[in-house]
Amino acid sequence: MKPFTKSLKTIGIAAAFAGASMVASLPAAAQSLSDILSRVQQDSQQLSAENQQRLDQFRRDRDEQQAAMAQAQGELNVANARGNALSAQFDAYQAEINALDAQLQEQAGDFGQLVGEFRAVVGEVQPLMRESLASFD
Repeated sequence: MKPFTKSLKTIGIAAAFAGASMVASLPAAAQSLSDILSRVQQDSQQLSAENQQRLDQFRRDRDEQQAAMAQAQGELNVANARGNALSAQFDAYQAEINALDAQLQEQAGDFGQLVGEFRAVVGEVQPLMRESLASFD
């Protein structure tokens, strides 16, 4: 049994040594865990800061886009108002053109009638002038 007790002593010594090394490494493990926890917290804070920066940039971009949209909407409203005013002015000018065209047609008709009568009179007077004693041939 001596070899068995010697084996038990060896196992006991090995267990004691392992236990001692575990106890000695416990602060290292605890330090390692606290380092990991510290790193996780730092990473979390860094990610939170980056996310906050992204969110702030997003909000700034959104505000700029809203301002640009409001400006474009204002310019569109001004352009629409100007377009409506120009359309009304065009309609007024078109009505004036139509009235002047009607007046021109009436006067052209009168002038055409006058030219027609003049030609008719010339047609009647021309043979008389040819037969007249006062004509020089």
